[in-house]
Amino acid sequence: KILLTCISLLLTISMQSQVTKTAAAGVNNWNNASSWSPSGVPASNDNILVPSGAKMKVNVTGVTIDYFTISGGGELEVNNSMSVTGGSASQVTGSSSTLSLKENMTINGTSTVTVGSGASITLTSGKQLILSNSSSTLTNNGTITLNSSSSAFSSLLLRGDYDDNSTGNVTYARYVSGVSNDWDLIGSPMVGVTSNMIIAQSNLATNTVDGETDYAIGTFDNTTGANGTWSTFDSDDSFSEGQLESGKGFQMASILTGATLNFQGTPLDGNATFAITEGDSDGDVAGATGSRWNLVANPYPAYISVNSNAAGAATHGNDYVLKATNLNLLHANNQAVYVWGGDTPGFTTINAASSAANAVIAPGQGFFVGGNHTNSGDLTFNINMMTEDGSDDGISGDVMNDDRAELFVNLFQNEYNRVTQLYFLD
Repeated sequence: KILLTCISLLLTISMQSQVTKTAAAGVNNWNNASSWSPSGVPASNDNILVPSGAKMKVNVTGVTIDYFTISGGGELEVNNSMSVTGGSASQVTGSSSTLSLKENMTINGTSTVTVGSGASITLTSGKQLILSNSSSTLTNNGTITLNSSSSAFSSLLLRGDYDDNSTGNVTYARYVSGVSNDWDLIGSPMVGVTSNMIIAQSNLATNTVDGETDYAIGTFDNTTGANGTWSTFDSDDSFSEGQLESGKGFQMASILTGATLNFQGTPLDGNATFAITEGDSDGDVAGATGSRWNLVANPYPAYISVNSNAAGAATHGNDYVLKATNLNLLHANNQAVYVWGGDTPGFTTINAASSAANAVIAPGQGFFVGGNHTNSGDLTFNINMMTEDGSDDGISGDVMNDDRAELFVNLFQNEYNRVTQLYFLD
């Protein structure tokens, strides 16, 4: 009886200690006690309500709450990284209610996150919304927009389920290199995007010849030509292509010096596969038809790990592209992925020895792998490859670990660019 009384008392104290804090009307800062009712800055086990007429700005570091509700046109603006323990469902509901992520938000626990009709979540370039629990659910009946720039890509890292009954859309505004610079290799970071949705956008580069419009989107066919064949779409080709297959890479170019293209659909919450082929028996004979190269792409709206170094450094993902089952499909001379970076520096090789910081691929980024004619099968992507790492999308500037050194040698001659990478491992 005494034990039961103590447990009951502890539960009562625990329940009493959790408070719902309501944001005051107007624009307010999180750390002002008077910005909340009842007065006082929310504690880590509190939940918050941002109602109509209130805009709350997270202006301090180390903020943790249990869950949040944004309703009636209220706005929560996250300017410092924020954690949500997820003891109950979080919601953004009501017309014009907004969660604006200008820094990262991590939602733990098994609860749901719901975006209601007319409500929205917007991510600034380079910022992340992470639902870390595999049992979590994202229900979206409003709009979720992920933004990007030439060097910063936002991420929706969903380890759980995207509710199939959702009626809203998720838009990834994916930066694509401009036609006056270098063409880009891009895949769709969303499911359900069609080629016609891409060619309808004014930011996609076009060219008109004899009254026929060609669009700066197309495929690479490794079964034709001496070394594979590139093509671009006219309206008929675009119609025939239909939906952009998850995991498939395309060549694309935006207008001028670079712009974003909108990929509107739903985030992939499962696996993606791409059938690896080789155009000739070995891929080494220039005169033979086809090529060993396959153009694939990251199918997720988040960075993915390429090797075990990147997966080992990740907090929220433990799998990687160059695992044994995928390597078995690749040519013995090409146990790597090759990411196009433009005419200068050309292709970047990412292999098993690449450092963690250099072994991640941005959302929707296309890349090449070399097929193995003796083995056929599907290159497989899964949600455990997603990682929160990836703020640096280039090699230069990364900090070396003490137990490794890297020497990259470039040769430019007669318009050719060749690279050798030497790794000195512990």
